Amino acid sequence: MLVACLGASAPYGCTDVRFVPSKWSPQGVQVRYSQQEDLTVISWSVECKDCSSDLVFELADAAGHFAPVDFQRAPYPSGTYDCEFGTCVQLVMRGRLPRLSGLATPVRGRHRDEGLFVGGSAQQETLESFRCKDARQGDVPCRSMSPVATFSADNNTVSIDAQDALVAPALRRPIAYAMWPTTTGNCDAEAQLACDAGTLTKDTHAIRPQTCVRGSVQPLQISEPGNYCVSVHGVPRDGKDSKRFSTLAITVPETTPGQVPYAPTVQASPVVVQMILDLEASGPASCDGLRTATLQGLRNAFYRADPQFFEFAPVDLAPGCKQGPERSFDSDAIALRITDELVRRSQTSGVPQRVILFYANNAASPLPERLLSTINGLPTRIEAVLANPVGTYTWVALGAGPVGLQAEQRTDFQDLLPSLEKIVGSLLPFQSVLSSGPPSPLLDAGAVQGWQRARAFIKLCKGTVPATLALGDSPANTTSVAITSRLPPGVYVDLRTEVTVPKSELVQSQVVVPFEICGRFCDHPVLAPAAARQDAQPWRASDRCARDDQASAGAAGAGGDGP
Repeated sequence: MLVACLGASAPYGCTDVRFVPSKWSPQGVQVRYSQQEDLTVISWSVECKDCSSDLVFELADAAGHFAPVDFQRAPYPSGTYDCEFGTCVQLVMRGRLPRLSGLATPVRGRHRDEGLFVGGSAQQETLESFRCKDARQGDVPCRSMSPVATFSADNNTVSIDAQDALVAPALRRPIAYAMWPTTTGNCDAEAQLACDAGTLTKDTHAIRPQTCVRGSVQPLQISEPGNYCVSVHGVPRDGKDSKRFSTLAITVPETTPGQVPYAPTVQASPVVVQMILDLEASGPASCDGLRTATLQGLRNAFYRADPQFFEFAPVDLAPGCKQGPERSFDSDAIALRITDELVRRSQTSGVPQRVILFYANNAASPLPERLLSTINGLPTRIEAVLANPVGTYTWVALGAGPVGLQAEQRTDFQDLLPSLEKIVGSLLPFQSVLSSGPPSPLLDAGAVQGWQRARAFIKLCKGTVPATLALGDSPANTTSVAITSRLPPGVYVDLRTEVTVPKSELVQSQVVVPFEICGRFCDHPVLAPAAARQDAQPWRASDRCARDDQASAGAAGAGGDGP
């Protein structure tokens, strides 16, 4: 349509000329040719809706002569369909549309009442001139069909997507597929010998694996090594041959998730005590009674924590219960005696040792500077002797004591035993959680034998705490291991090491370790969509599980019954 603006003041009588396409004019004309299939697809649109009864389209031949388009003679679905531009049109032709001399477009519209309408300029392109990304080969010339075949997690079905790039989705081609096992992986070459096993429909999501043998469609039994070819091709209406496009379909590792609870072994350390008495009494009789009551009360409290507790000879800072201003003790000798015993006991029992330094004072008066310095310096001397001094002592004071000691302020000692039991009960026995113990088994003996018969492998999945796979009694040093009764799989769990922690401060950790067992196709990539990636790792080498989300949610005994 020509729109002209005329005005008297214009020197040539026209100030603006614009061509506005009619709603019946073919626009967005695109001519796409596929060398692989020797097909040309011409597509265009018109703005009008529901205008097909009044509007026909004409196509130019090599000589530039136009003739009505016969969509029914096209080898694949062709015609009109509703689209965002109004009405869209697709025409599929065999061969390549010749370039038309002197014509900007090969298509025009003819309205029953309004006449002829020339189409817009045509954009012509060859499909193979564009680069497309292929999961296995990187950038490659585009193909009119790029099938993707993906096995389900249990390998019972396979989803096939033809990914037809040549035609419009609204006028999709009927697609036939073939499937067969391959040992070479050269599916394009093998496709020429294949026969169709079925057709794909718009609603097809998953298909039972099947193949065509001597013209008969049969179920395909999935077995090792699990590599299959899938080819697709359009089914033309003219009965002529059509090109097959193939892809490699790789079975998914068949896995079983499981988890095992892990609670570290808690070791209770024997009670080792060094009692230091600093008592004040009015006379010998009251002193003997006070001293006896104090020692007996201490021993009773420690006995309740550990009947086999070890006691160093008590240190009496005030013989006769007279606290002198110069009272003190030989901290070097005491420290050496304590450390020698701790080292000997640790080496003999293999259990970490820790001594309680118990200071008892029934007077409320301040301690002399020298005594206070000696008491505070004793731990430093113990640490200086031991190679690993962490958690080797605990200071406890009953009555007046140095700053920083755990103390119960008592001067009459009338209820000595309840006070001691309160203190000792919160401390003893000291507990140790060590991460250097033997590995914990992942499977019971019956499950190990069952999975061994299935020649299965096992790996750890990502959990809440660091863990290391074990093979027998040693770290595996591999991502996965074969399940055998000779070297059953286990796990080292790296929990926080706690050495001789007071009972009231121990944090008892219990975690769940997720794992996964692979029974078949364990050398295939972890997930089906990743099977074609060049960098995809096999299940056995990958540090992830095929079902990470399911492994952590599975029952604790999911892997314990064998295959």
